[in-house]
Amino acid sequence: IYTFDANEHNLDNINQGKNLFSLVDLTGEQRYRDAINTIRAQLDTQPRTKDGNFWHKAIYPWQVWLDGTYMAQPFYMEYETRYNGMKGCQDSYKQFMNIKKYMRDPKTGLYYHGYDESRQMYWADPVTGCSANFWLRAMGWFLVAMVDVLERMDEQMYYEYRAIMAMFKEAVEAMIQFQDAETGMFWQVIDKAGVPGNYLETSGSSLFAYAVLKGVRLGYLPKRFRAYGEKAFYGTCDKYLGVNDKGELQLSGICLVAGLGGATRRDGSLEYYFSEPVVENDAKGVAPLLLAYTEMIIQ
Repeated sequence: IYTFDANEHNLDNINQGKNLFSLVDLTGEQRYRDAINTIRAQLDTQPRTKDGNFWHKAIYPWQVWLDGTYMAQPFYMEYETRYNGMKGCQDSYKQFMNIKKYMRDPKTGLYYHGYDESRQMYWADPVTGCSANFWLRAMGWFLVAMVDVLERMDEQMYYEYRAIMAMFKEAVEAMIQFQDAETGMFWQVIDKAGVPGNYLETSGSSLFAYAVLKGVRLGYLPKRFRAYGEKAFYGTCDKYLGVNDKGELQLSGICLVAGLGGATRRDGSLEYYFSEPVVENDAKGVAPLLLAYTEMIIQ
């Protein structure tokens, strides 16, 4: 894979590997199986926290980000279930449980964007190690990570399967408390509705819609939850999906990127999350909306 470098130890580079399982099934070609092995090998040397969670990237030592669960865990769970006799499935499960232990806010039930086990980063709380706020897209990725992992788990993992399902349901219930009543969308910083600079954001709202609609379809959530997913989907379309002056579809309201740390002093503050560019037709917004739409039409 010409652009893949396992030595970067970047979990973002694992996510695309999910497509290779389908390509193996569709074509039977060995090159796709070889590519799966190439990507899987990175996880063997991926640095970990002392509690066993993958670092988000080698350049972010001792750090766990919610983003990373979406980027790595569905691929990891599918590989271990398909090809490795489920040997690593327990490891994947334990990483989710560590996130619940360290990154879940007991008051709101929401999960903080990042956690620094070393507590040395300027954005990390010196006591908890967590970042300061609940970033919507990170929470959306986390919901999708859980539903996608459940889809790939073998139900022989009876206890673990049900524990992640309960964790998923609890997280969705926590999110619902912050769903905008008028639009059905969610705010860029979830629990700060109406704060100057905050805005209803497309990518995270669409990820919520996808995760909830898929969770209902697969039986992880009660059927009544479908209404919340539909509301988020339709609300996003109503507010941000339109036609530009060229007659082309345009999806706006998408946060371009957000992270923690680095030379640009991404400190996890409200001001930081509000300062990142808001763009149109970025894949991180378009793709979740398309995923949600597929769930709308295959019910």
